Amino acid sequence: MAIPTFFPLIHNEWVKTYKSNKIKNPYSGETIAKVYMAEGDFLDMAIESAQQGFYLSRNL
Repeated sequence: MAIPTFFPLIHNEWVKTYKSNKIKNPYSGETIAKVYMAEGDFLDMAIESAQQGFYLSRNL
């Protein structure tokens, strides 16, 4: 069975990063997903985008 892979979605764009974590089922120890994480400049972009979204949505 193929393991699902997830990349960060930052400012409506899927971003390819190199640092990842394997997500394991706590009962069986089986890897159930691979999640890539934002770091460096991508992390700054994600924080900025989240702040913009917060300010836009609080005025709805």
